[in-house]
Amino acid sequence: MRRIAALFLLFVFPSVLLFLPDVFCQNSAYVQEGISQCRQENYEEAIEVLKRVREEDPKSSVAAFFLGLACKQVMDLYR
Repeated sequence: MRRIAALFLLFVFPSVLLFLPDVFCQNSAYVQEGISQCRQENYEEAIEVLKRVREEDPKSSVAAFFLGLACKQVMDLYR
């Protein structure tokens, strides 16, 4: 029984947590667009998208993280 519980805690539970932000985030398509722009090194475009997400959902930590990352890349830390 402990082995099953340990397997659940180590593998199943963390994999479920990976999908929770998409379920609860209303702006997940915009967040994904911002992340995609960051990965393509289109930081100005990412900043515009992620700023819009932050205006609509100020509690979005994912949008805040990637917005900060994009701002750092363009050396504009005061947006």
